[in-house]
Amino acid sequence: MLLYPAIALAMAVLSAAGLNPLVAASLIGGAFGAIPPELTEPYFLAFSLAAGWGVAYGISPFTTGTVVLASMLGASPNALAWRCNGAFSLAALAFVLAIILTAVTLTAAPIPPGGDQ
Repeated sequence: MLLYPAIALAMAVLSAAGLNPLVAASLIGGAFGAIPPELTEPYFLAFSLAAGWGVAYGISPFTTGTVVLASMLGASPNALAWRCNGAFSLAALAFVLAIILTAVTLTAAPIPPGGDQ
């Protein structure tokens, strides 16, 4: 149940630490490529990677958009990613984690008897 939120969180943490989100998604997604699809839920895996990538793109100082904008503004990419995007990215990460946890919890809940009427 905590696997899919951990994927999105790992994407953000790896990108904040300096790994490009594309590389982080490739590494994490590639690690799950060897696992049979019956053992994972492919839709949750894809959503977790995509949502984590979206959050990671805002918080990483090494994405193309951050580097280009920082050079245009005369600021450092770290300052742009952390000071300008930091609060937004953390709020977005909290929202993404809440959505993933809610989706995983709702799909894992058993349907009570007679609930299909």
